[in-house]
Order: sequence, then C-alpha cells, then structure tokens
Amino acid sequence: MLKVENLSVSYGKIKAIDKINLEVNSGEIVVLIGANGAGKTTTLKAISGLVKCEVDSHIRLDLSMLTDKRTLNRFVGKKATDLLLKVYHSSEVAFEKINSNEDITKELFAKNSKLNQIKLKRIRKKYNYFVKADLLKVKAHRISSYGIAHVPEGRQVFANLTVQENLEMGAFKRHSRKKITEDLEKIYELFPRLKERKKQKAGTLSGGEQQMLAIARAMMSKPKIILLDEPSMGLAPIIVKEVFEIIKKLNESGITIVLVEQNAKLALSIADRGYVLETGKIILSGTGEELLNNENVKKAYLGS
Repeated sequence: MLKVENLSVSYGKIKAIDKINLEVNSGEIVVLIGANGAGKTTTLKAISGLVKCEVDSHIRLDLSMLTDKRTLNRFVGKKATDLLLKVYHSSEVAFEKINSNEDITKELFAKNSKLNQIKLKRIRKKYNYFVKADLLKVKAHRISSYGIAHVPEGRQVFANLTVQENLEMGAFKRHSRKKITEDLEKIYELFPRLKERKKQKAGTLSGGEQQMLAIARAMMSKPKIILLDEPSMGLAPIIVKEVFEIIKKLNESGITIVLVEQNAKLALSIADRGYVLETGKIILSGTGEELLNNENVKKAYLGS
C-alpha cells in the first residue's frame, strides 16, 4: 500500500535519513522504533510532505486495492462519482470499468462523442494519477486527500477551539454535513470522555484526553492510513494502555497504522511488522514477534 524507496532527508549538513526502504501493507500496524534522533519522526514528516526529501527519493502510495465510494469521490469528484454510480450502481463496478481498456464512453455518457471520449480519458488519467501516486510529487496540503492522516508528536490540538471544533476541523475537506454529524456520534461512542468535554477548550484537557482528541480529529478525515507519532509520550501507564487499545480498534476497523513509539515493547506487541532505525538507517526489520525476541533489540530498547 505504501512503499518508501531510497528515502533521504538532510537538515543542512546533517543527514537525518539515509536511503531507507520500507513497506506498509494494507491493514497492517507497522512500527518504527529507535533512539531519539534516529529519524523516526522525520520519516513520518516525509510521508506527509512536511520535509523536503532528496531527489532520488520516492514514497509510492498504491490505492488500487480500494474500491469504496469515498476513494472514488476523492479522485474524480462528486459530479463524476454520482454519474458513475448512477450507471454502474456500485463503486466496485465503477473502479473495474475505469481500470479496464474497454471503451465505456457511450454507456457512461449515453453518446460516443469526441468530447465525451475526452471526459473519459480525463477520468482515467485522474485514476492513474491518484491510485498510484508518488507522494513526493504531491503538495503537502493535498496529502490528506489521498487518505493519509498524521497525528503529530505532542498532539498539537487547537488549544483555543473546543473539542467539537477540533473534530470538525478534521473533516474540513468533507462536504456532507449529515455524514460528518454521523461520524461525530461514532467518535463520541469510541471516545466517551470527549463527548463529556465536547464544549470544553482543547487546551484545558489532560495530556491523555488531548492525545485521544488528536487521534479522533485524524479519524474525522476518513483516512485509510494514520501516521501516529509518539502517542504515549508523557502519559500515565493506565492512559497509555487505553490509547493502545484505541489503536488496535482503529486497525481492526480497517485502518492501516504507521506507528512511531518510544515504548518499544508495547508497540511491538501489537505490531504486524517493525523497523529499527539507527542514525538515519534501518538496521533491522521483521515481524513484531521477531523483533521482540531479538537479543539486540532487547538490550537496546526493551531494557533486558
């Protein structure tokens, strides 16, 4: 689903990431562990377009396995989505038709004119550009349109806005007020503490509540992938456990997770796979279980 190839990032003369390669498959929890300064946060920022990468770097996103209406709407727009669903009755069939070599001009537009052929060509061009994108060629403010949400280190909630206003900010690129309202209710079911404080300013929440709000705000964008940076930082152990339970629930709902975490033992215990970074390079990779049982990982990151 997400493939990082030959990724390098420098801050002046300092090489923060040096030609790393990693993959994230659909539905996985993939964990990045390493000491402070290893390049974990920079990797997430590179995926989100927040740092400049060197020219031979690539971050490839393959969404061709997704066939839901929201993905369809993201790349062709509401008007074309409505037309495709009217003709083909399901987003799955619409994707199949767009991805085929079949001339569907007449069945889609009811007339096989040159103008309609151009319209179909544009739809297919948008499809190819969207579902198999190099994110380094996408402007940072458009990354979220590709189904990626970033929960940054330190939460970074909008302190002067209420809890509900923060959540609504997460949905700022969505158009259906009805569906936004429905998703707010789902969020409040998953995070009952946020419902109790929905009119409260986000800056007055505890650290754990702010972390929940940051994750919930990301969910309001309806992402396919969530990038989570140090969600346990500064939290009491009982709150950390609660946050990790939420991460597992998100993953079980179909969201792919890329997790940067200092609590390596807890992170690897829920991970499908993991990568160990050291001074900007990947030195180890494997399943969560393999890394938990690796003697070098135990000594360096698990305190045993």
